[in-house]
Amino acid sequence: LALALALSLSPSLALPSPPYPAPFDSLGSFPPIQPALLRSMPTERLAAHPRVSCSDSFKLAGKRTADELSDSEEESFAPDPAGRAARKKPRPCEQRAAEDAEDCYKTFHAGDFDNRMHPRNIYFRKQPDFAKLAQKYPSFSKHMIQQKDGKSLLNWKDAQAHIELTKTLLQEDFQISWDIPPHFLCPPLPQRLNYIHWIEDLLAGTIEVETKPADSLAIPPHVRGVDIGVGANCIYPLLGVRTQPGWKFLGSDINGTALECARANVQRNGLEGSIDLRLMDRQKRLLVDLLKEEDGEFDFVMCNPPFFASMDEAKNASHVRSCSGNFDEMVTDGGEVAFVSRIIEDSKKLQTRVRWYTSMLGHRSSVRRIMGEAKGAGAKQVRTTKFFQGKTVRWAVGWSFHAQDARQTTCHFVRAESRDEVVKEIESFVQQTGGIQLEWDSSLCGEWLQGKNMTKLWKAIAHGKVLHETWTRRARRQQKMQSSGDADRGQTGQEGQELFSFVLVLQAMGSEDAELREWQANIWLLPSQHSLSAADTHRLFDSFSTVLFKILNV
Repeated sequence: LALALALSLSPSLALPSPPYPAPFDSLGSFPPIQPALLRSMPTERLAAHPRVSCSDSFKLAGKRTADELSDSEEESFAPDPAGRAARKKPRPCEQRAAEDAEDCYKTFHAGDFDNRMHPRNIYFRKQPDFAKLAQKYPSFSKHMIQQKDGKSLLNWKDAQAHIELTKTLLQEDFQISWDIPPHFLCPPLPQRLNYIHWIEDLLAGTIEVETKPADSLAIPPHVRGVDIGVGANCIYPLLGVRTQPGWKFLGSDINGTALECARANVQRNGLEGSIDLRLMDRQKRLLVDLLKEEDGEFDFVMCNPPFFASMDEAKNASHVRSCSGNFDEMVTDGGEVAFVSRIIEDSKKLQTRVRWYTSMLGHRSSVRRIMGEAKGAGAKQVRTTKFFQGKTVRWAVGWSFHAQDARQTTCHFVRAESRDEVVKEIESFVQQTGGIQLEWDSSLCGEWLQGKNMTKLWKAIAHGKVLHETWTRRARRQQKMQSSGDADRGQTGQEGQELFSFVLVLQAMGSEDAELREWQANIWLLPSQHSLSAADTHRLFDSFSTVLFKILNV
């Protein structure tokens, strides 16, 4: 408080700059990606297979994941303690609608989010060429506005222009024949693709996402998913089956007209064998009454719920863009939180019958509430993410009753040594300790673009095996006793078999010339057939990680 008072009285005083890039510029928006970050990477690597990660949880500057961000620390806004306190108070729907509309307006003017799409999104850093599309598709060209300088722009204020754009992109990029009648919600295609790719990440698993480039993930080829509220556009099943031909979808809706339109889109593309659609009574439970016993298990549930509690709230929040959605698509009693809460309630009954339950959200204030409800329902995993397109950001929450796919330990540290010296320090530990095999993956060591801002990171990945317990005090005591012939060897894998295997990911941020650099080390325990019990394996893995992190964190 005294420091704040002194700063307010003496404008000339200034706090020292942090040793890491600030996550916000002076206007509260993310700084643009610097061209130098791209110039420093080989051109052929960027053009063909760039090391771009789809992980958005690594944030050196604050050492916190997106799950821990407060409402006031969103991408477009500077911290605002007063606003945070005000948001915690109960607010009527009209007031919340006005605040969300203002947030939407600020986001609209805060900058372009296209560089923050999912890295596998085909529109990531590659905007469609509207001029070429207009030449090829006459129905689309009618909505282009010719300017005095000869350039053409799309008439974004026209709802029909949005429909024609989506229709054209689906045909051009996915060979999907598609149409919807007036007054139904027209989906922004890149945003919907972001959701599909996030589902792929969830199903691929944490280790895949964290240790492989985005375009190299081992995505399950045969998957069954549920789309709650499939809508007239049927966009998620259509995109899902086109991008992953082995996937199958079950879609539901309470609007008979919308479902008939969706069915027509499925039949138009000959996908009846991959997409099943069912009409639901609006009084029925969203999942429990939808999934029949003979349907078996599903890999995921996805949902784009009605965001608003009233049409007035919806109109106030959509003032920056044309919107053509109808009542069922945009409004539900209690808004999106009440709707997703119904999915959570059903998930408590279905439990592991579905691997991942997910939903998109239109209000950032809803994220914490849904996360809290999912954890309260007993979910063993809860994940969040953000979807970016143009001037728009959306949020998503996923939860699962399955145990985590991998045990993980993490360490943050600051070092003055170079990258090579830190790597040699790890190799020296492995050699001196003995009983450990470690092999660096040279194809993955180097510069990566990662995180919500596609920040430049240096990253090294190694695969390791632990054959003997050699780093603990107990192991050292046993070694002494063995030398005298008084004891057997400690924990040792069976002949030709390891005690456990692991993946080590070492990440550094900042210039190699910096005096101090921030580092993060992650170790994942890989599932394997070994001779130890789960408890003994976890004990050894945790102690091994602790010893290695102590060496790094000097």
